[in-house]
Amino acid sequence: MSLFNNCTNESLEKLKAQFPEEKTTVLKPGMVIRKYDKEAKKEKWIIILGVDEGYVMTGAVRVNSVLNTKVFRDKEMLDLQYPLDKKDNEFLSWNSTVDCSNLVERDYAAVINHISDNPDEYKGDISGDDLRLITETVVESPTITPRKLKQFNLIDK
Repeated sequence: MSLFNNCTNESLEKLKAQFPEEKTTVLKPGMVIRKYDKEAKKEKWIIILGVDEGYVMTGAVRVNSVLNTKVFRDKEMLDLQYPLDKKDNEFLSWNSTVDCSNLVERDYAAVINHISDNPDEYKGDISGDDLRLITETVVESPTITPRKLKQFNLIDK
């Protein structure tokens, strides 16, 4: 099975022309992409954390520019909001938070097609330390099932 079964040839050619070689074969953990979020009903930045074995879905977390205290009210949920510092992530315009309480699934081919058609929507990669700490927070989250963590290769099967 090809990684790009559902990607258009035109999208793949655009992607290859606009991104370094390592970005054209697989979405990598730490990539930050802006994409419309149907649940949030607006554009959201996501950070790719993992990809399933068939390269059908990606597991990602959402970046929030402002912490919504109406959604994240209790201490447990607030503890799952990871601070992302602008000084360590030059693509940020201001300090933000990452919601580590929810691992969102995005169609792999749709994300590839989106960034190939809209190269400005690929914002960059988060720092290695941030990626490690975000992944650890997601893995330790009581709100994400072990099954979902295994699906995106975040824990051993």
